[in-house]
Amino acid sequence: MRIVFLIVFPLLLGCSGQQRDRVVMYYDVDSLISAQQNLLTIRGARLIKQARIDSDSSEKDFVPDSLQWVNELSIFKKTDINKAMLRGLYTSSVADDTNSNLTIRTLATDSREAEVKYLKLYYLNEIKNLRKMEALWVEQNPIYISSRKLSLTFEDISEKLLLKGYKIDGTQKMILQDTVRFEVVGKLDFD
Repeated sequence: MRIVFLIVFPLLLGCSGQQRDRVVMYYDVDSLISAQQNLLTIRGARLIKQARIDSDSSEKDFVPDSLQWVNELSIFKKTDINKAMLRGLYTSSVADDTNSNLTIRTLATDSREAEVKYLKLYYLNEIKNLRKMEALWVEQNPIYISSRKLSLTFEDISEKLLLKGYKIDGTQKMILQDTVRFEVVGKLDFD
């Protein structure tokens, strides 16, 4: 019995590790968003959310639970460019931001296969000191064209990188319909 355990247990560990062995070639957006979802839940962050579709708008002020944070930030996980089919499609460049003391790492592509056209990481001295992330996500199929500019802003609070706000600005054009413009702005408050 002990021999079976010694043989089967490592095999199980090996199988469960396959999902964790995700190759991070560019920047690990997925882990960043997951960590923020956990931190925001633990800190009890309050979200002030404004949404506008064309001329209609609404505002909501609430403290999301863990599931609500997952739903709230799930769109930002779509900007993860570490999928196997995207390897080698992005070029990387680094430049100083002319409007601040930050450095910008830009990952960009003009490939039609990639929905994320660029990912910009604004950071202070090192990439781990991220202050802003910006991405352009374009989705196109025979029924509609959707374009979204997504941005997240971060702040170092008690030596932890915490999300301070986000913005989604975009348009959607469906076949035989007018273009719809939308904007979602989220601001976080830590009481």
